[in-house]
Amino acid sequence: MEKISNSTDKKGLSSFVLKILATIFMTIDHIGYMMMNYYNAGTINTIGYVFRMFGRLALPIFIFVLLEGLSHTKNIKKYLLRLGVEAIVIYIAMTLIQVIGNGDFNFVYNGNIFITLFILAVFYYFIFCTKYKFLCCLPILYIIASFCTKLIFVEGFYTINEVKSFIYFNGLFMQYDITAPFLFMVTLLGYKIYDNRLKKTLVNDEEQIKEFKESNQYQRSKNSIVCIIIAFLTLVCYVITYLPFYENGLDQLIDGALQSFMFFSTIPIFFYNGRKGYSNKVIQYSFYLYYPLHIALIYLVFVLITK
Repeated sequence: MEKISNSTDKKGLSSFVLKILATIFMTIDHIGYMMMNYYNAGTINTIGYVFRMFGRLALPIFIFVLLEGLSHTKNIKKYLLRLGVEAIVIYIAMTLIQVIGNGDFNFVYNGNIFITLFILAVFYYFIFCTKYKFLCCLPILYIIASFCTKLIFVEGFYTINEVKSFIYFNGLFMQYDITAPFLFMVTLLGYKIYDNRLKKTLVNDEEQIKEFKESNQYQRSKNSIVCIIIAFLTLVCYVITYLPFYENGLDQLIDGALQSFMFFSTIPIFFYNGRKGYSNKVIQYSFYLYYPLHIALIYLVFVLITK
């Protein structure tokens, strides 16, 4: 191992910058989704798909930032509370848009990204912050139930029009289906394997281990682990688009070809420097407020220009 540095490198991208980038990619993705939703063909639909390609970079960055936030927060219960409240707000916003739209617009199988982040954070909490680790099966059951329920619609057993109450449950589905849980949990596993190897290398010397974990090399190693996992998941998403069962309906649930563009999220993640960056209460809550506000604004703009 190289000589340990006692502070993270000032060069690179902070957590604040990663959040800004993820938010930009997310906004581009939602604009693209609306373009494809309102224009089924033509140039605008194509541009919408390109926008969604850029939007694929958002999820891995959000997952990475979530893991960093959970591992460094001073009060994980407050962290979970903020995610939970935001998930409820987004659920209400999605439901209202669909009800007010009166069937004119539907989020189809998209789900709620903050439900995804909240459920994954709860999994982390049960595994690392309580003695009742067996309770981690609860978020796992939620993940399975969300995926299987959406699969029922995708495989054609029911259609959204046949289940009128669907609009009241859409905001409770996890977004990105099994992609987000896989990325989150496999990254945790990668971190655990690396930490165990580190303990063996440093002969369980607690002082040295603590010092190394505060170094640039440790953060770079974690960044590399995430990038490798994203690259592997990208390959999986790309390969499934050529499997026979994919074209029979699963493509409605997992757009593997589109999702494979998340590979490019490895670039900003690799250059993360382990620093929180600029932050205060206003900035913190602005990120949470931005999500429902930008969804409402984008929806309003498209409603006005297409009427």
